[in-house]
Parts: sequence; structure tokens; C-alpha cells
Amino acid sequence: MKLNLGCGKDLLPGYINIDIDSNLELVRVGDVRDLSDFDDGSMEVVRATDIIEHFELDEVGNILTEWIRVLEPGGSLYIRCPDIVAIVTCFYPEARAGGMEWSKLSEMIHGHCDKYNRHRVTFAFEWLKKLLDERGMIHIKHAGCSNQNMIVTALKRENAP
Repeated sequence: MKLNLGCGKDLLPGYINIDIDSNLELVRVGDVRDLSDFDDGSMEVVRATDIIEHFELDEVGNILTEWIRVLEPGGSLYIRCPDIVAIVTCFYPEARAGGMEWSKLSEMIHGHCDKYNRHRVTFAFEWLKKLLDERGMIHIKHAGCSNQNMIVTALKRENAP
């Protein structure tokens, strides 16, 4: 089994697509902070695209622990989230030079300000890697970027909690 957490309208075939606010037929409505409907080690893949940044800082550790809990040993975790280093490196000089509104730079960091689309935490790869490592993930890689987002992949260690 595979999970696509915070799927929005990005439905993936072969995945259980979960989002907190959806009226799409193939989406299971639920809070990705609580995966208690799924057994420990029951998922071969957990995808979390553009979702982890929407939670409060003090929730991030528990959320990652929950996502990893449902992964089978050797299972894959895929996270895409804003990369604060890429955003600042690419866009701060443009804003400083007047080529971009400061408010646009702020929006890139904080997201749009509606109920579900506001960023509450930003990550650098090194920090996200540390959080994943502490929770039993291995082969943690910065697998690329898409615009100002980083893609991080990792595998669950065989003897992880």
C-alpha cells in the first residue's frame, strides 16, 4: 500500500490519496497528522508533497514520527517542501535590486494566507535530514529541486522504531 498525503487535486493511481479538505470522489478526507487507521509498517511508500510546511513547528517531529511509523522497513518516504536556502539564494537578490516586490518574497516563504495554505515552518535540507535521521530514516537524499521546493527521499531503517 502507498499513501499520498495532502494530495489536494494531485491524485496518484495506486495510492490512498488523503487530504483534509476535499470533495473529490477518490480522496479520503482525513488529517495527515493522525494515520491511526493504518497499521505500523503497512505502507511501502509515503508521499508528502507540499504539506509538512503547513504545520506548526512544535508538531513537525510528531508528524514525521507518525508518517514513518506506517512505513514498512525499507519503505520510501518522499517529501517535497519549500527550501528556505533556495528561496533566499534565488530571490532575495532580486527583491533587493527591486526586481521583485518584497511581499512576493514573503509570500514565497510563508505561502498564501488562507485556511490551509499558509506556511508555518520552513526547512533547510540539513535540518530536515537531521529530523529524519533521528526517526530511523537512512539514505536521506536531497533528490532535486522544483522551483523553490526541495525534494527529499529516504528509506526506513530495518530496525527503526
